[in-house]
Amino acid sequence: MLSGLAEIISFSMGSLIWGVLIAIIFVALFFFIISNWYKNMPLTPVSYIICAILFLILAFHCVFIVGEIKIISSADDYKAYIQQIFNMLNIDGNMWIKESEAKPVLDSLFDHYPLLQHYLCDYSYEGTVAQMPNSMIDYFVSLVKEELLYDILWCLGAVIVASILVILSMRDGKPGKGTPKRSYTPSEDVF
Repeated sequence: MLSGLAEIISFSMGSLIWGVLIAIIFVALFFFIISNWYKNMPLTPVSYIICAILFLILAFHCVFIVGEIKIISSADDYKAYIQQIFNMLNIDGNMWIKESEAKPVLDSLFDHYPLLQHYLCDYSYEGTVAQMPNSMIDYFVSLVKEELLYDILWCLGAVIVASILVILSMRDGKPGKGTPKRSYTPSEDVF
């Protein structure tokens, strides 16, 4: 139990640090692009508030993105651990197992890798022992990839909405307000 808690904390801290760092980089890049693209328009206090909200949204989703990438890259470790459980139980790879027989393997997997329980709590397997690690972890990886895509789309959507809102706040919501106006003098004032 304590080893599972330690894994979650170490896994989470790494994801948290990298996720926040990535969010900081993206918000800094966001500021750089907006301020260089619209050089004649200063950022307003509302722009800074929008960017702070953007940072919070990006940080939240980037933490999950980093964690999901780490989970996907650890898929082979999970497969090896499941195979190790079968080897310890001296179960032949060609043996057919039912859902009830696979449950102890899942419970052992969840004890060792508690993060997997969130994704595989409803997973059921019936098939040969040799196919179980690949089947289970491939299913798990597909679920994590769906979550990864979801988080990436959230980040992309947040950046697009924030860009529009910052540009509108710089223009104060009026098209063309931020462009410099030329002053003309009537022709009779010149002569």
